[in-house]
Amino acid sequence: MGILPTPAPLKPVAVKPGEVAIPAALDFPGRFTLRPEECAQKLNCAVDHIYDLIEEGALGALDISGFGNKTARRCLRVPIDAWRAFVRKRSTF
Repeated sequence: MGILPTPAPLKPVAVKPGEVAIPAALDFPGRFTLRPEECAQKLNCAVDHIYDLIEEGALGALDISGFGNKTARRCLRVPIDAWRAFVRKRSTF
């Protein structure tokens, strides 16, 4: 066993020059879509709140449950671009 390397400090992520940087703690580097549960965990809120934001149109999402889905189960994914736009719009820093 050796000494564990010190993790690199988290840096804010800016997608395009001139845009508000996203705090690294709220970003998902390397991801393309997110589950509502993951979004809720990052924001420390209830999953139902994320579903409410999606239904209100404040947070974009894809419904991947398929046609003819006979269950009430929701199967949504939040595209990373929609997540980042939401975080930028709602940020106060």
